[in-house]
Amino acid sequence: MKITRRNLMTGAGMAGMAIAMTPAIKAIAGTAGQKATLAIYDSRVPQSRVFAREVAGQGITTIDIAGEDAMMWRTIRKAAKEPGDVIGLTRWSDLVLVRGYFEEGGKRMSHEVRPESQRPGTITTFLWRMDSARSAS
Repeated sequence: MKITRRNLMTGAGMAGMAIAMTPAIKAIAGTAGQKATLAIYDSRVPQSRVFAREVAGQGITTIDIAGEDAMMWRTIRKAAKEPGDVIGLTRWSDLVLVRGYFEEGGKRMSHEVRPESQRPGTITTFLWRMDSARSAS
C-alpha cells in the first residue's frame, strides 16, 4: 500500500475514533451476565470495521453484512433464530432491516445511539443492542 497524505489522515482519524468509541462499545456489549454473543458490522464503513476489531477482541462472534444482500440476508436470518443478545454498528438502513429479522427471532431493541465520536464527512452509523426475550424480562 502506498503511503499518501490521505491514507495517513484516515489512519489517524480511525485511531482516534477507536479510542473514543471503546467505552461505549464495552458498555453496550454488556457484562459477563448479559454479554452479547453476536456483533453485526459492515466492512464497507471504516468506523464499523473498528467496532468489529474491538468486539472480536472481547470474544464476541461477528457477522459482516457487506455481502448479505447478495445472499438474501441468509446469514442474518439464520443468526436471528439463535439465542443470545446482539450488538451492532451499522448504517440506519441496515439497522432497520436487521432489526426486523431479529425481532422475528424474539429479540427486542434495548439500546440505540449515534456515537458522539463521528466527525463531519464520515458515514453516519448507529451503535445498537438487541436483547433476547430471556434477558429482556
